[in-house]
Amino acid sequence: MSSESEEREQELLVLESIYDTNFEKIDDFNFLVTTDFFKIKFCYTERYPNEIPDFSFEKFYSLEENEEEELVKIELEKFVLDIMNDNLGMAMIFSVVEATNEHLQNFLNETRQKRENDEENRKRKVSLEKGGNERFMEEMRLLDLPASKLLEARKGKLTGRQQFEKDKTLINSDTGFMGENDVEVDLDLFDGLDLGSDQDEENEVLKNFTEDD
Repeated sequence: MSSESEEREQELLVLESIYDTNFEKIDDFNFLVTTDFFKIKFCYTERYPNEIPDFSFEKFYSLEENEEEELVKIELEKFVLDIMNDNLGMAMIFSVVEATNEHLQNFLNETRQKRENDEENRKRKVSLEKGGNERFMEEMRLLDLPASKLLEARKGKLTGRQQFEKDKTLINSDTGFMGENDVEVDLDLFDGLDLGSDQDEENEVLKNFTEDD
């Protein structure tokens, strides 16, 4: 009996003692191991453990309805191959099974958490959009304006400065409201300023005063 054959036989005995009823020996080369998350079949090669064994996932457990088995299988197959290559030359089945079981558990937890977060974000977005629409409709109701009119009114509304510069009659009309204690501005004090400069926005209003005098 070769050393490789002896290692395979010894490993089968150890696996059977560890997994008990969750271990099923088919023959000297083929066997099944079942965990809480999957059932996996291994097939030794003649050169195992100096050559990685063949394997296949027979069944998955604890998957939710929206979790695709094929995607889980692809994820695990890549992981198992990495573990096998890292343990080449030694008995590896126990390490493969335990590491894969833990990896699948973590993988499912992460994907489920991400799915929950995505759903919460979606609900939050819908709630914000609904709240914004409700506030907009309430504003329209209070103003008794159709939507197009309200948007047009918002878009065309001038600021106080724009109204002041557009209608110079506001300058003269404001003087009629001056009281006895109001201070009258002496425009001669501003003769030294360059009121005609386009770059000096602060002098634009004063320029309007002087043009109307």
